[in-house]
Amino acid sequence: MNIQKRLAPYFIFTQSERRGILVLIIIMVLLIGIKIYLPFYYNSKEPTKVELLGNFEALTGSKYNNPGESSNSYDDYGVESSSGYVNLKLNEAQKQELTVAGFSNYVAGNIIKYREKGGIFYCKNDLLKIYGLDTIKLNKIEKKVILVYASNNTTEDNLITESKLLIELNTADTSDLILLEGIGPVISGRIIKYRTLLGGFAEFNQLKEVYGINEELLIKLSGKIEIDTTFLKKINVNSADESTLAKHPYISNYQAKAIIKYRNSIGRILQKNILLENNIFTPEEFLRIDSYLSVN
Repeated sequence: MNIQKRLAPYFIFTQSERRGILVLIIIMVLLIGIKIYLPFYYNSKEPTKVELLGNFEALTGSKYNNPGESSNSYDDYGVESSSGYVNLKLNEAQKQELTVAGFSNYVAGNIIKYREKGGIFYCKNDLLKIYGLDTIKLNKIEKKVILVYASNNTTEDNLITESKLLIELNTADTSDLILLEGIGPVISGRIIKYRTLLGGFAEFNQLKEVYGINEELLIKLSGKIEIDTTFLKKINVNSADESTLAKHPYISNYQAKAIIKYRNSIGRILQKNILLENNIFTPEEFLRIDSYLSVN
């Protein structure tokens, strides 16, 4: 009895306190309900295998087997594997199929261009050569579909494609250069940048001057590159200013000043060889720069 009397004050509430307790109970029930419901809500928003297959069918017209059939294989580019994911054949899929799989329009277009120029996707590293695509984006796509690459086995068709691959170095863009074995987006960008500084490549061995290209890679590129020297951009030593001359990789600041000083002293340089005779260039240096200079 004494215990009841002692506890009684703790269970006596005013009208406003009872209302407060009721509100707290309602809030707690709502929070518990939200915590239970949210996982089901977000899971329902994720595309299911059926939805993904439906998207491929709507865009590509691909026909699939009846779900009741025992076979797990489908025709065309969006094909269901035994794992329940959609297989995407990278060397055959059209742009719409690529975008449905998760590639952006820009990346899908670059994939098509890469294939049109003779490129073949043999592995993940080949796909990462494509501009606009990185490992993070590719990993997200691989969670939705299975990317199917070409077989690494050398076939007659692959040999024909490789034998026909010949890149003209002074007109190639980055999408052309990444078709070459060992050349990815980074090195192709360096090649283009160095080509701009030079005014074009005069010979194959100049590629060794590009950071990242070693003797081993140069051997791989041998026979797959041609050089048209008619595309070289030459510097007129009679009209170029000092800064223009000094920007060339083969002309030092000292040599640029010496050319300007010598030109001013004689009025006009009539022959390039005179720069060698006046010791502005050594024989080795003149041999390198000769193709890039003109007196006209």
